[in-house]
Amino acid sequence: MSNAKSLRTFSLKLTAVETGYETSYKHIIDTTLNSVKLANAVAKPAKPSGSTPVQSADSAYQAILDEYSKKLRAATPRLINEYKAEAARNTGGLMGLAGISMSKVSKLAAISTEGVSEMAKIMMSTGTGNYDVYEKWAGKLMEVYEKEAEKITDVYMSSASF
Repeated sequence: MSNAKSLRTFSLKLTAVETGYETSYKHIIDTTLNSVKLANAVAKPAKPSGSTPVQSADSAYQAILDEYSKKLRAATPRLINEYKAEAARNTGGLMGLAGISMSKVSKLAAISTEGVSEMAKIMMSTGTGNYDVYEKWAGKLMEVYEKEAEKITDVYMSSASF
C-alpha cells in the first residue's frame, strides 16, 4: 500500500471514529461471514451429485458477482454527485464532510453486503457448502466495493484539502 493511500485510509478511519461513524464495511462483512460460519456449522448442505451442482454454484456466484459489481459501479457516480452537492452545503467543517462521505460509502457497503449475502445463500443451498469457495467469490465482490469506495474517499480527501 502506498504512503498516500495509507494516509488517506488512516485519515478517513480516524475521522470516521471522531464523527461517530464506526460501522465500517469490514465490520459488516465480518458479521456476515460469522453468520455464515455459524449456519455452516449447524446446517448440513446436500452433497452435490457429479459436477453439475458445483458448476451451477460457480455460475451462480459469477452471476451475483456480475450483478452486484454492476450495481456498485452504477451507484458510485451518483453517490459522488450527491456527496459534492451535500458538501457544497456543509456547515460542519471537516467532520461534516467526513460524515457525508461515510454516508455515501455506507450506501455502497449496503449494496456489497446484499451481494455477499446472496453468495452465502448459494453456499448453503446449491453450493458444496465449502466456505473457502464462498469466501473467494465474496472477496472478489469486496475488491470491487473497495475500488468504488476509494473513488468516493478520493473526492472527500480533495474536498477536505488535507
